[in-house]
Amino acid sequence: MQHLFLAGFFAASGSAFGKLSGGEFEFLNTYPALQNIIQPYIIILQALCVGLMIVCNVLNWRHFLRALHSTEQTLTATVISSASNYICSFLFGIFLFGESISMLSLLGTILIISGMGFLYI
Repeated sequence: MQHLFLAGFFAASGSAFGKLSGGEFEFLNTYPALQNIIQPYIIILQALCVGLMIVCNVLNWRHFLRALHSTEQTLTATVISSASNYICSFLFGIFLFGESISMLSLLGTILIISGMGFLYI
């Protein structure tokens, strides 16, 4: 079961690193001193993010394939890994990219977690 959650986590991480590779370092705006230090190395950071994006996507597929082999139904594996991907993406959006939390997105997260619970009943 851990492979399902890891697949979703690595999928969300790959997406986050993909966004960071495009120069979306918004979280540095809150730390101007750090931004001045990192600015000369931004190209290196972007290349590192591309590499981490590739690694995360490979790990995503590795864990997803292991999850498919370990579950009886492919639907369960797909739904749980997708749900964990959504939740991790939601959290990365809040903490890394400063996205706001709306009641609709919070309700959607609660419904997704509830739906995952129904798969185990």
